[in-house]
Amino acid sequence: PPKDKPIEFLILNGSECEPYLTADHRVMLEYPDRILAGMKYIMRMLNCSKGYIGIEDNKMDAVEVMEELLLGIEGIQVVPLKAKYPQGSEKHLIYTCTGRVVPSGGLPMDVGVVVSNVSTAVAVADAVEKGMPLIERVVTVSGSGVKRPENYRVKIGTLISSLVEQSGGYNGRVEKIISGGPMMGRTLYSDKVPITKGTSGVLFLPNNEMASELPHSCVRCAKCVDACPMFLEPTTLYKNSDKEKWDAVERNNVLDCIECGSCSYICPAKIPLTQYIRQAKEIVRSRQKSQAAKEAAAAKG
Repeated sequence: PPKDKPIEFLILNGSECEPYLTADHRVMLEYPDRILAGMKYIMRMLNCSKGYIGIEDNKMDAVEVMEELLLGIEGIQVVPLKAKYPQGSEKHLIYTCTGRVVPSGGLPMDVGVVVSNVSTAVAVADAVEKGMPLIERVVTVSGSGVKRPENYRVKIGTLISSLVEQSGGYNGRVEKIISGGPMMGRTLYSDKVPITKGTSGVLFLPNNEMASELPHSCVRCAKCVDACPMFLEPTTLYKNSDKEKWDAVERNNVLDCIECGSCSYICPAKIPLTQYIRQAKEIVRSRQKSQAAKEAAAAKG
């Protein structure tokens, strides 16, 4: 972080609020000492003295393990979080743990906070103490499309097809493969895709678990507005992006969207709102970069 933005708090995210995913849960149960060691190293690097580990209250076994480990240790505490999606988003986690609100368009460091992940803390401990780079991670293989859903510790670069084989193979015809969870994950069109450092899980869904209804026109029910945890208007963002009204999209704070997928999930018209908004964010960011480059060039001229 810049010197003018001192960090007061480190928050480790152990909420893992998406359905199906359990990799971080297993990491907290099996490597709690490595999490604590990594957290201490990160706090030392950030020069902060207060740390929180946020864990949803549907993982009380992990809460108890971490609290027992922290007995007698000052400056670090476990915060049991209400199991409510999307509790694991950075801004919600920061507010729940510290009471601080990240401003629109801002970053956690703007309010003196850095948010990391429990698995990242383990990787930091391995790097510092063993000199081991990030070459492996725990991945959840889940969904009724595989015969034996499990968590695996795998090397980065392992093909998803190898995980399917390790899980007993496909359980019938798989209609969709998702990298990540069902809400925020991204669809893959082949199992010949490698695991990356950001792959928390791979979800395999058969045809009978997929929505069969095709998207149709917005019915103006505003359910997406009610569901949005960032208090945005997804239907307005969707309509303006569909009409390529990018200035209006930016004014409506599209960059505050955390891509949680709640709007797409609740939409009775089955419109892929999150997909439209995700694409709109990319375009708005690109426009902002182009404008900044033009202004910088004009200033030099």
